[in-house]
Amino acid sequence: MQNIKVGTPVYHYMNMKSVGEVIEISTGPPRSGNWTTEGTSFGQAYASVRYADGTVVRHILGELMRADLD
Repeated sequence: MQNIKVGTPVYHYMNMKSVGEVIEISTGPPRSGNWTTEGTSFGQAYASVRYADGTVVRHILGELMRADLD
């Protein structure tokens, strides 16, 4: 577990050179296709990340890696 919270420096696993800071963590409705083995749906956790160029992107929390652990 990476313990990502507001203020943590992170990067998306598909774009490791862009480091941003988490500004908000929220939950949302399940994406289509997110089902458990018994057939019940589950929600998704999201993190809003502000990058150095000022853009804010909402990522799935599980796709982020802590930048301060490298």
